[in-house]
Amino acid sequence: MMKTKRIVEDNPYTSPKVEGSGQNETVVEYQGKVYNILSISIATIFGSVLAAGLLIFSNFSHFEQTRNATIAAVFTAVLTVVFLCGMLIIDFPVVLLFLGLNFSIAAVLLPLNQLMLGNEIEQHEDADRDFHSFARAVLIGVGCLFAMGLMLFFAYTMFLMTF
Repeated sequence: MMKTKRIVEDNPYTSPKVEGSGQNETVVEYQGKVYNILSISIATIFGSVLAAGLLIFSNFSHFEQTRNATIAAVFTAVLTVVFLCGMLIIDFPVVLLFLGLNFSIAAVLLPLNQLMLGNEIEQHEDADRDFHSFARAVLIGVGCLFAMGLMLFFAYTMFLMTF
């Protein structure tokens, strides 16, 4: 079974009671897997804003919402830089800071994701389409954790070299 989205263009000059009243119907078919809200939450705990942004970008791209996908990519890049700068500036135990910021990021991003993609994800589930596995979300989160660790390491060494 394939999930479809119907787009109907109405002609305001025809009677709605007439069969074949000039309505053009276009069917857009979505194939493939998406990430559900729990997968995005799991990836966010490990990989922070970078992992969450990548998965949200993937969902927007899957549902052919290119404008929202571009906005998600830009916000992901900006928030990743802000997150890394915050990790450099704030003098606090790094593990506690990382977990605290991840939970606060998840508390903001996940309701926004539910608001913007909730209906599409529910329709995807109602059509018995598959979701990506939780193991994949964990691997993406750990990969983003590693990537952010490398970025933080290079930023920290550059920061130390300035003194």
